[in-house]
Amino acid sequence: MPPVDDVLADLAAHPPAQPTPVGVIRGRAARRVRRRRLVTGAAVAVVVLAAGVGVGLAATDDPGAEVVADGGTSTSADPSPPSSGADGGGLEPGSTAAGSDPIAPPPEPEAVVDGDEGGVGDGDTLLITLTGVATGEPVTVSQCRTGGSPEQGDQCSSARGRGLTVQDGPETQLTFTAFHDVFVNLAPPGGYDPGWAPCAPCVLVIRVGDRQEPVARLPMEMDPTDAPIRPQVTLDPPGPLAPGGVATVRASGLQPGAVVGVGWCPTVRLQGGGDDPCTYPDGRGNPAQEGPSTAVPAADDGTLVLADFPLPVAGPGEVGLDCVAEPGACGIGVAADDAASVLALAPLDLTG
Repeated sequence: MPPVDDVLADLAAHPPAQPTPVGVIRGRAARRVRRRRLVTGAAVAVVVLAAGVGVGLAATDDPGAEVVADGGTSTSADPSPPSSGADGGGLEPGSTAAGSDPIAPPPEPEAVVDGDEGGVGDGDTLLITLTGVATGEPVTVSQCRTGGSPEQGDQCSSARGRGLTVQDGPETQLTFTAFHDVFVNLAPPGGYDPGWAPCAPCVLVIRVGDRQEPVARLPMEMDPTDAPIRPQVTLDPPGPLAPGGVATVRASGLQPGAVVGVGWCPTVRLQGGGDDPCTYPDGRGNPAQEGPSTAVPAADDGTLVLADFPLPVAGPGEVGLDCVAEPGACGIGVAADDAASVLALAPLDLTG
């Protein structure tokens, strides 16, 4: 047993601690109960949220997860990001939190042609239905000869083609009249000799907008005929006519609804092609322009009538010929929208 003096000295250096007051102990217990209730309530809220959006958060009452802050206690969340699936993986590329698929691109245009079953007769009408087209997009339909040389490719004729602008997408319909003959370049590669030829082998080509590839390229078997439909132009009266007078121009054999130009044209085609050889009374040089009186649409039967059409006067004029001094050198022609495509011409006799 240690000496009494040593025990008294040790007690003097290390006096016994005062017992913790009962009020302090009860306060600590109350705070711990409140903390546990808060943790439990937060866990319930997280479970409810996870049921609504598919995202679960784990809540714990593990003392090891407690951190001291401002003299109290709180629960720290797991630092790892929440997962979107039961397997703990992240979102799939291109998916959303709600699980919806990415927005699909707009569909490509498609064409359905009614009336091309079997052989197609000269002047038969085809009904074309286009889907997946946008309002305001241009549509062109042409007949083409195929099977030529690789340098030439398809020989497509705009002479009796059809064009329109989609008024109310995403679907539109139009009619197209198929003809046995097409107006194409008949010269070998590198030459220029436009004229009429049977569309054989024949394909119907449909283009939409500015796409490089056609929406449809459909083979057509044209029925044989001994009298192919070609554009014709007549004048009323036929002549002789007075220079500077007027006449009624009638044309037939055109694509219904197509806009063509009517002008003064040389009866002998210029060699080598190039610019449109015709002159138009309103000063216009391109039949495809809209507005002028001599740019006229063909009726539903492929005809047009243009009354009081002015005739040339004496002198060389813009045609480059003296239509009065050289009877038969000039004519009233119907032209398509491509250069030098004079589809038909009525010779002029201005000696009246």
